[in-house]
Amino acid sequence: MNGVFFDLGKTLLDNYGYDTVDALHALYNKTDKNIEFSILYEEYKKYHKQEFGKAKEDLSEVVLGDFLYRLLKVIGLNSDLNSEELEEVFFFEFVKNEGILKEAKLILDYFKDRNYIIIAVSNSCISSKNLLKGMNNLGIGKYFNEVISSSDIRIRKPRKEIFDVAIERMKSYNVDKCNMLFIGNDYICDIKGSFDVSIKNVWFNQEENIDTFGYATYNVKSYTELIQKLTKK
Repeated sequence: MNGVFFDLGKTLLDNYGYDTVDALHALYNKTDKNIEFSILYEEYKKYHKQEFGKAKEDLSEVVLGDFLYRLLKVIGLNSDLNSEELEEVFFFEFVKNEGILKEAKLILDYFKDRNYIIIAVSNSCISSKNLLKGMNNLGIGKYFNEVISSSDIRIRKPRKEIFDVAIERMKSYNVDKCNMLFIGNDYICDIKGSFDVSIKNVWFNQEENIDTFGYATYNVKSYTELIQKLTKK
């Protein structure tokens, strides 16, 4: 049995068209609106910089639903929604214009047709549950056996712990480590991270940057190129 891990953002998803203002408006509309929207917006920016800045430094992860719930409490906006519901409201407005990369379905079909176990491993403040809903909306959720979000385990790539979780999940499908492959666009988070835990990897490197430290097993600028390399293997 073979297995492949996929990063999501800029590996399969285009990450374009995100709209924070509209997402905050959607959130605001689920409150009692007892203060002006502009206050919510300014406090969001301040609180976001503080919380997400700290997470970036120590490679921990912010849980968006909890973040939004605390934010509303701090500024005195009241809502009947719990943290999970607040996250869902914000997230689906935020990504309403998101799409998938041109060859995303091509590479997913390649692995699905060969009966690979496919698991997403994403650095995201969004829960795996909502990530999967978003992927379903884009027509690619059906390809995945599981989705692992850093939000669920509070740790971000390239930390070893998130890769350890991913490896154990993949092993539960009877995939040996030597038959696992990690595909991602981020040289440090995805490629160094997988290299450090001895998983073969693919650097989806559309900008054709140099593999300075030799972390990449495969270095490709397109999925057509990757398929050609894997087919010749």
